Amino acid sequence: MSISTIPNELREAATIFRLNPWLRFKTVELPFAALGLIWNSMMSWAGGWFFLMASEIFTVGSRDFRLPGIGAYLQTAASAGNLQAVTAGIVTLVLTIIVLDQLIWCPVLAWAEKFKLEMEPAIGRTDGELLELRSIYKTYGKASRQFVALQDINLRISAGEFVCLLGPSGCGKSTLLRIIAGLNAASSGWVFYCGKSLVGVNPHATIVFQSFALYLWLTVQENVEIALKARGIPPAERRTRAVKLIDTVGLDGFESAYPRELSGGMRQKVGFARAMAVEPELLCLDEPFSALDVLSAEALRGELMELWQSKSIPTLAILMVTHNIEEAVLMADRIIVMDKDPGHVVVEMHVNLRHPRQRKDTAFQNIVDKVYAAVAGKTLTEAEELGQAPGQGRIRRLPQAPLNALADLLEKLANEEGRADLYRLASGVQMELDDFLPIVESGELLGFLQVQEGDLLLTSRGKAYADASVLGRKEMFASRVLRLPIISWIYETLQQDDDQRVSKEYFLDKLQPDFHDRTERQLERAINWGRFAELFAFDDDTDELYLES
Repeated sequence: MSISTIPNELREAATIFRLNPWLRFKTVELPFAALGLIWNSMMSWAGGWFFLMASEIFTVGSRDFRLPGIGAYLQTAASAGNLQAVTAGIVTLVLTIIVLDQLIWCPVLAWAEKFKLEMEPAIGRTDGELLELRSIYKTYGKASRQFVALQDINLRISAGEFVCLLGPSGCGKSTLLRIIAGLNAASSGWVFYCGKSLVGVNPHATIVFQSFALYLWLTVQENVEIALKARGIPPAERRTRAVKLIDTVGLDGFESAYPRELSGGMRQKVGFARAMAVEPELLCLDEPFSALDVLSAEALRGELMELWQSKSIPTLAILMVTHNIEEAVLMADRIIVMDKDPGHVVVEMHVNLRHPRQRKDTAFQNIVDKVYAAVAGKTLTEAEELGQAPGQGRIRRLPQAPLNALADLLEKLANEEGRADLYRLASGVQMELDDFLPIVESGELLGFLQVQEGDLLLTSRGKAYADASVLGRKEMFASRVLRLPIISWIYETLQQDDDQRVSKEYFLDKLQPDFHDRTERQLERAINWGRFAELFAFDDDTDELYLES
């Protein structure tokens, strides 16, 4: 590990809590690199020692020079043919290595192990507008290679609101959250906080990260105190505030524990305590429960809502990114539904249910059903669904979906007489939004499914696919997948080549202007779809795509 490999979320945490350069180096960069520095020191020391041993005997002209040391001793013994002396020298060498390893390097490495990173993965509410976004755009690249991540985002958040950003992966939720926190800059548009234009890091906001972003070499209390230390809070006051916050989130007694000694839910509680230590007016949550198991996530949601409803945390508003529809309806006052290609706001929905909310209530389920319908949208015309070929205009991304799961979904729909409620169907197969919607999208692209008003409809082609044999399904899939511009373009390119083999780099270069940083993933998905249809495949040895014979 080196300083250049520090995970981005740890860097962002240091930025959001305003650690100065020295504190950032001492608290984040040096501890993170400690293990790598020690291993490099061991290798350098070992190499240097053996080099010195080899250099203890050297010749200048006709004269030999012998320096005192085990290398010279072994050379002399070997030249004299003294096996006993050679054995004694080797044993001394091995014992020296063992002693140095056990007395110096093992303790140092054991101490440095705590730095090893294992990625896991009271202000009263007042009326008034806290945040306003006007015509926010975020683009990457330039000219013909420009990729639009966010398009014309307009959003307002007032004091006392709990707002959720909801949408599928790739719609720009986390990017928008970082623009609001000041970690990323918008390409165009304006961010206003309390009526003033925001430049740089938002001093009134902080983020709780999905992967916790704790410094594993610091204790629970030290992780919470670091945000206060960066603001120049005296040590005594830091300790008092940190201990109080740790108690508030239910971790009393774990002040001296290290993050690796805690469960996932407890680690995220530390993240909440650290975020609240700076008394943010706007608390931003980036999918804070997605890395937890079901029971831990549910418990932590309940605890957060209790703190928020009882006004026990010094926060005026909460903005949470999620892809879990039930979670959004359970917690939020208002849900902002987003879609991708490019990221944009589809609709805003108010949740006028009293807390605590019950998942089994009819009103709750009705709202969840409406949100599902908004997220899934409706099936577009065939031309709009398919898009265009690479380099010719709007190109449709292939969804990340297991194609075998599509067949299962079509069979379930066939058993439901060709129509089923999206929410009920997703709940029945126990899938999250980000797992279920790509399967639905695949079915839409192939003409097997349609989405209307929150319901899934099985088309005649979809019913024929569900009823077909394995061989029949292969043939139907191949004929339908060739309608997709990216698949047909790859297939035709391979057909036109004399050997019917084309380098992967050629396709990556051609797709780069359309997909940018997603180019590799899109080509891999196209290859998987081509393989499934037995149209073309990939040769790992030559790094080429080729037509199936």
